[in-house]
Amino acid sequence: MSKEELLRASPYKKLAFPSHIFSWYLIFLMGIASMLLISGTLANSKSRKDCGIDFCLCVLRICSCCRAGRTKS
Repeated sequence: MSKEELLRASPYKKLAFPSHIFSWYLIFLMGIASMLLISGTLANSKSRKDCGIDFCLCVLRICSCCRAGRTKS
């Protein structure tokens, strides 16, 4: 696209490319954030004997560690 075509282009066309790049950037960041969240959750679950869930939830057997018998002491 030449400079003249860019100057004559509609505002929607001028915003199309930056918004496309920004959307791919957000997808990339969401992927990294999801991987960090999953790896942190897995590391946290391996480092504790219990899950740290309060007693009221363990009485209802809502969390998986309570069903496995690892209740908070």
